[in-house]
Amino acid sequence: MSYSTSLSIDDTWRCKRVNKRWTIEKINDFVEKNSDSKLLSTEYHGFSQKLLFKCACGNNFEKTFTKFKEKNQRTCGEC
Repeated sequence: MSYSTSLSIDDTWRCKRVNKRWTIEKINDFVEKNSDSKLLSTEYHGFSQKLLFKCACGNNFEKTFTKFKEKNQRTCGEC
């Protein structure tokens, strides 16, 4: 029996996607570069955690980073 150690393009993409570790510093950089909101949270414990943001209008709002990043939910509910 032989085993293949090569990865397909799909496997490589999945590995890169899974291995990307977001830190609070990287999230803050993303927020600054991609929105008018400000990150108020100072700790990040994983994708299901809600983070606290301040919208450009001044309202605070909570979103998971996944929703903020991938669903473009980058403002408060009022805006």
